[in-house]
Amino acid sequence: MTGNLLSLYDVDEDREVRVVDIVSGREAKRRLMSIGIKYSDILIKLNSPSWGALLVKNISTGSTKIALGRNLAKKIMVEYVA
Repeated sequence: MTGNLLSLYDVDEDREVRVVDIVSGREAKRRLMSIGIKYSDILIKLNSPSWGALLVKNISTGSTKIALGRNLAKKIMVEYVA
């Protein structure tokens, strides 16, 4: 599905996605890298709350759950993994 980019905020729950781009400034990119999210990582969005943080799991690193604010999740561009 290359070319069909969505923000991490907009993807379906429990589907694997690959990080393609981070449309943000240097500080947000640094913060994401410090919590273990970088380009080409495979993530699974665990929930879609109407308020509060999103929970994701980084399969590439085998991390436990990571909480992301909605605004930050909207800046992470992903594509579904086939």
